[in-house]
Amino acid sequence: MAGSRNIPGVQGVPRPGPGSPRSLRQANRRRVLSALARDGVLSQADLSRATGLAASTVSGLVHELAADGELTLERQSAGRGTQLVRLAVPPGVVVGLDNGRQHLAVAVADLNGELLADERMRISAGLSAVESMAELDRLVDRVLSAAGKQRADVRCGALALPAPVDISSGRVGSMEIEPRWSGIDPAALARDVLGFDVSVHNDTNVGAIGEARRGAGRGANHFAYIWISEGLGAGLMLNNSLYAGVTGIAGELGHTLQRAETGALCRCGNRGCLETVVSTPAVIRLLEAQLGPISSFDEVLERVKAGDALCRRVLAQTGRHIGVAVTNLVNLLNPQRVIIGGELSTAGDVLLKPIGEMIHQYAIPSAAARVEVVRSELGKRSEVIGAAMMALADNGVRVASVEAS
Repeated sequence: MAGSRNIPGVQGVPRPGPGSPRSLRQANRRRVLSALARDGVLSQADLSRATGLAASTVSGLVHELAADGELTLERQSAGRGTQLVRLAVPPGVVVGLDNGRQHLAVAVADLNGELLADERMRISAGLSAVESMAELDRLVDRVLSAAGKQRADVRCGALALPAPVDISSGRVGSMEIEPRWSGIDPAALARDVLGFDVSVHNDTNVGAIGEARRGAGRGANHFAYIWISEGLGAGLMLNNSLYAGVTGIAGELGHTLQRAETGALCRCGNRGCLETVVSTPAVIRLLEAQLGPISSFDEVLERVKAGDALCRRVLAQTGRHIGVAVTNLVNLLNPQRVIIGGELSTAGDVLLKPIGEMIHQYAIPSAAARVEVVRSELGKRSEVIGAAMMALADNGVRVASVEAS
């Protein structure tokens, strides 16, 4: 479903006197355009039902709007198949950018929100901000080429970073969490390297937007997207809007305190943060004490699939730790859905089942009864797709569920 957008001819037009034939026709044009902005591609019969207008009226308006360049018509199948109607795609594209600690990803979307191409690549964990931006620049060229577009077609972009981002300044809100960006204005660096304007966001927040638009968040007005990989964060969708807090720091679930005085030292500088026991590095550290060196979390997943009892037990324990934190979140926010994403979510039910069990055992019964725990539908692409949706909003395209409160 394409997101709503500002439609030429819908707002800001001179209005004739009420009840005049011209006024009625303009009102009907707005109804047709609004229905397509809301629902995406429709047949003329569906458009008639969506607007409440007669089929003959819709047919005339569709052809008139197509002649004005505001709609496009296409056949659903060869020959005399059903004719489908969609909003004409404005020229240009937007770019979603995901700069993780060990990966980069780029997605290109048109201004109707259709994804044209995307690609992901691994990078060294020691790559600096400037070096990773240079790699992103090369990746942007490849993805634009795959989409049949050029750098001149780009309207703007949005960049996801694995750290809290202060929405007033666009800078990383904690240099201890992401020291690579210390002293750097990410938006300015991206603009200088990439050649187009870029907004900057926390990766878990844009992941929540990706799931809201294209993934497991569809149909839920209130949900939490829990990202668990090298770190742990929550993207909070409340009343169909992204809740970022006063400065954009809301959702730092990984830095809620578990054992403030005696816990392990966290990269944020505190002791006893949840992230010290719930993350891919934490899982690997626990297992290496018994199994010896482990090359990556993929090796853990292979052992789980092979039935390794120790790996399964450690992941179940990790799920229970997450479940306690999510239970608190369920009691505080009463969401319809909890979406588990990130690398740890690929463990599947070994991790998800204990999370659900903790919620149903300890959350307020009426809240527990209405919440469902599901795995991300977009997987590793949640953040880059969400970044592309953020870029659409930056370009003036109103994307459902993107407004930050």
